[in-house]
Formats: sequence, C-alpha cells, structure tokens
Amino acid sequence: MTLTHILLIIIAAGIIITSIQYERKFIQEKKYHKYANEKFTLYDTRITAHKHSVNKTIKEMDEKIEALKKSIKGIINFPQGEG
Repeated sequence: MTLTHILLIIIAAGIIITSIQYERKFIQEKKYHKYANEKFTLYDTRITAHKHSVNKTIKEMDEKIEALKKSIKGIINFPQGEG
C-alpha cells in the first residue's frame, strides 16, 4: 500500500464517521421534535379543558348573580306595611 492509499482510507473513514454523526444528530432531533409535539398536544388539550371549565364556572356565577339581583329587587319592591 502506498501513502496515497492510506490517505484515501483515512479520508473515507472520516467521511463515514462524519455522516454517522450527522445521521445520529438528525435522529435525536427528530425524536425531540416528536416528543415536543406530543407534549404540546397534551398541554393544548389540558388548556382547552381548563378553559371550558372556567367558562362553565363563569356561566354558573352569572346565573347566580342574576338570581341574586332578582331576589334583591323582590326585597326592595316588597310592599311596606302602613304603620
């Protein structure tokens, strides 16, 4: 083997190692993006459920406020006896 052959083998090995490293990095990024998308979907679902719960609570509070307003109007408009 000549010096040229040895240099070509070293260069080829370097290219192969570099391509393996890039492929490994790409796979790790792909796994991370998949994990991040799953987490985002989970949090988005939780936020949506919480939003619906808050809206339901607000609606219930509005109904209670309206009932209180009606009862207060009833008390205020209650006919006073002559005395």
